[in-house]
Amino acid sequence: MNFKLTLVIVATFIACASSLNYKCTQSDWAKFKEEYNKSYELAETDLFHYNTFCENLIIIEQNNHDFDTGEAVHKLSVNKLSDLSPPEQQEYLKAHRVQKVRGSKRTTTEAYE
Repeated sequence: MNFKLTLVIVATFIACASSLNYKCTQSDWAKFKEEYNKSYELAETDLFHYNTFCENLIIIEQNNHDFDTGEAVHKLSVNKLSDLSPPEQQEYLKAHRVQKVRGSKRTTTEAYE
């Protein structure tokens, strides 16, 4: 997907989500880091990934709201990639040779275990 298009989609989701009052808290971030054993040496790096996590959490919550109202066809959930931007996620998936199975809703390999 084109990076600019991805940014537009993310911005749209964030705008919609903010109107529905989805929130991301330091508690959400701490829980995520503990569950997925994440830590960052620099405060700036932690802040970057916190902001990315919050953007992704808002997208997840908006999508799941849309699923509940019949506007989306699948639910999303937090996983170990939720602190990564879309380009970082793609890079991770390439590095771990994750491939979509044609016709499948799930991605195969250990990346999501």
